[in-house]
Amino acid sequence: MKIISSLIRVVYFLTHHKVPLWLKAIPLLGIAYLFWPRDILMDFSFGVGLIDDLIVVIVLFSLFKKIASTKLNDQRSKKQKVKVVEAKYKVIHQDQREKKK
Repeated sequence: MKIISSLIRVVYFLTHHKVPLWLKAIPLLGIAYLFWPRDILMDFSFGVGLIDDLIVVIVLFSLFKKIASTKLNDQRSKKQKVKVVEAKYKVIHQDQREKKK
């Protein structure tokens, strides 16, 4: 279930218009590595040869999610302006409230 939600998040960031194009290249490089003929571990055996491919894809997707999320949060925080309202206040203790009644 976590894998599916991570993939959905990657697709969301890939299609988001505020994520820079250079950043979108990171997961695409991971996908390209799957089809690259030269691997770190050669695909001599079906299971063993795919381990390095899987590790590279997971690392690049995780890196992409982290950077894209940080980028979007930074953009949101820049847009939000904090308004400060200055005011005077007076602390009224429970004893003072009872005296006024």
